[in-house]
Amino acid sequence: KTFNHYGNIIHYKNDTSRPAMYRDFNHDQTSCDKKFSDLKWVPQDISMDLIGNLTHDHNNTVRGPGLAYNIPYNVSEKDPGGLTTKCYMMDEFEVLKNFNDVSSIPFTDFDDCVKKAKEAMHTASYAAVAVWEKRQNGKEKFKNPGTLYIKKCVPGISEYAKSVGVGFWNKGSKNKATFWRTACLDDWVKDRESSANIHDGVVELK
Repeated sequence: KTFNHYGNIIHYKNDTSRPAMYRDFNHDQTSCDKKFSDLKWVPQDISMDLIGNLTHDHNNTVRGPGLAYNIPYNVSEKDPGGLTTKCYMMDEFEVLKNFNDVSSIPFTDFDDCVKKAKEAMHTASYAAVAVWEKRQNGKEKFKNPGTLYIKKCVPGISEYAKSVGVGFWNKGSKNKATFWRTACLDDWVKDRESSANIHDGVVELK
C-alpha cells in the first residue's frame, strides 16, 4: 500500500510565485488535475546558506505574513504593487562580482531598480547588485538607467561574499549598490548604522 494525502496540497514554487493546488488521489485520475507525485525533488545548492533560508521561510509563518501569495511584499490598497516591504541596501558596494549570477535585468531609474530587485529576490539568499550606466557621486546616479545583476547563494557574512566598496584603489564601485534580504550579509545589518529610508521599504546602511 502507498500513503495518499486525501485533501488539497498547496505548493509554492518559491515565495513570490502564485500557489498551485495539487491532489494525491492517484487512483482517481478524474480529480487529479495536478498530481502531487509529479512534483520532483529539487536538490539544494550546497553553497547556499540553508539555515538562513529556512529561518527566513519559517519566520514568515510564525511572525507573518504567513503562507500567502507575494510573501515578501505588503500588498494593500495604498501599495498595490507591494513595494514597501523592507530590504537592505549598501551604496557604492558590490558582492560576488562575476560569481553566482542568476540573471541580469535592465532598469530605468531608482524606483524601477527597487521594484525589479524585490521581484527578482524571490528566495531569502538572493541579492541584487545594481550598476548604473553613469558613474556619478552619491544619489545623482539614481536618476540614470542601469542593470541589475541577481545573485544566488549570497553568504550571511560579508567577508565570504567577496564584498568590495569604494576606496583609494577602487573607484569602480561608485556607480553600484547592493540590495538584499534577511538571510544575506547579516553582519552588515547588525554592525552598521541605518540611515533614513531613501525609498519606501529600503533601509540604507552606512
